[in-house]
Amino acid sequence: MATLTIQIRIGREPIYSINPPLVYPGDTVVFTLEDSTDTVTVKFEEGTPFNQDDFVLNGSSTLTASKSPVVRSDAPYRRYEFKVPPPPEPWKHGEDPEPPGTVSGGVDVGTEPPILIEK
Repeated sequence: MATLTIQIRIGREPIYSINPPLVYPGDTVVFTLEDSTDTVTVKFEEGTPFNQDDFVLNGSSTLTASKSPVVRSDAPYRRYEFKVPPPPEPWKHGEDPEPPGTVSGGVDVGTEPPILIEK
């Protein structure tokens, strides 16, 4: 099974180890918070290919700065968009509901990966 790594940096576009970010059921997707000691939440707003909807990355430790969910075997084949809002600040009246610095990306789940046949 393959592994896709997605590096999350607050206020920047995510960096994918595979482009396009295409995975298959059984593959692992590693979300890693880089260059930050903050705590953020990776949010899938319209479904997720993993067993949990959202998960927290805490940059204060290498153990908590990444999560490695596995794509479910029954995950529908499509693109799964995610957002990572920056760490919360005190709410201000009239503030935009999506704060500046929100990271947006996606993971494409495909059908069964191609089978390599050796000659």
